Amino acid sequence: MARLAGKLSVLPGSARLRDQLESADYEKYPSLQPRALARPEAREIIIATLNEFLAGGISSDAAG
Repeated sequence: MARLAGKLSVLPGSARLRDQLESADYEKYPSLQPRALARPEAREIIIATLNEFLAGGISSDAAG
């Protein structure tokens, strides 16, 4: 999950996403800001990251 959050943290306003999720022990959903989602590249980043995660390319444990 840490790697998933790290990959999504490249979106604007999401730099602290990984730290926020780690401090909550991954017991909350990630919160992406509207300005991050409005960026043209956001769709590609999110879909590629989730595809990699679901395909097993990103470890699902908190250690990454």
